[in-house]
Amino acid sequence: MEAFLYELSKSAQGNMTFEEVLLLISAGAVSMYGQRKWKVLPFLYSIFLIVYITLLRRSPGYQEKIRLHLQLWANAGTLAGNVWNVLLYLPFGLTAAKVWKKKDWAGIALMGAGLSSLCEFLQFWTARGMADLNDIFSNGIGAATGAIAVCWLDRNERTNREQKP
Repeated sequence: MEAFLYELSKSAQGNMTFEEVLLLISAGAVSMYGQRKWKVLPFLYSIFLIVYITLLRRSPGYQEKIRLHLQLWANAGTLAGNVWNVLLYLPFGLTAAKVWKKKDWAGIALMGAGLSSLCEFLQFWTARGMADLNDIFSNGIGAATGAIAVCWLDRNERTNREQKP
């Protein structure tokens, strides 16, 4: 557990600043509670943040073979990376479900996996990272989790409204 927490902390420092985390939380709050005309901004910000972290922040020169084997718990570093990938795509799933008012979490998961596949391809092509099947899988899970959370919250909200006299 100690190794996992160390890897989680180490990878957090390399991926997001405290200010970026605050912006992400603010974007989520605007998406959840903001007016209808502002709901697309957090969705666009979540896409920008994904592209920024996976491509724009990195300098060219890092390229390995494409990893096509799925390793979810190979070691503490792999597990920490997968957790961060889920968290990175969670806002994408939340905001996509809010923008399109879709209850189709599987479709949003596929959109997240598609965006992740594009980012992984661009990482490999521009030598700005390593294309990894683990990333696509965990990013899709993050997008699905965000969409499922919105569906669950909306369903609970409807139930509460119907129960009020």
